[in-house]
Amino acid sequence: MRFANQENQNDNVIDDQNNALIQHAKTHKKKVTHEEWIRSKDHAKSLREVLIHEAKRDLYDKLIQKQAEQEEQNQRRLKLMYEWEDRKQVEETLEKEKQLKKKERERLFKIQKKEKAF
Repeated sequence: MRFANQENQNDNVIDDQNNALIQHAKTHKKKVTHEEWIRSKDHAKSLREVLIHEAKRDLYDKLIQKQAEQEEQNQRRLKLMYEWEDRKQVEETLEKEKQLKKKERERLFKIQKKEKAF
């Protein structure tokens, strides 16, 4: 899962930051007080929450975009289907009209033939 993977990466970044703070404190011979340690942990937690919120928001935006693209594609397909149906109806109407004209010509031809026979 991309989200879980991203969360692990964010955790690693925050852990690296915490380790850097601790290393910095060790190298400068400054002892980290309990309050500073708690404050850094709270800060890391709030950063983690912000990153998770941003990742969720990105996923939500991508989902909305994907749904919009799917809706657009469905609308195009629907339009093509209606256009095909309209063309088919026009073709059927033209074919019926052609058949009616043919029958009418045959009927007139028979009438003319009968008149010539008299």
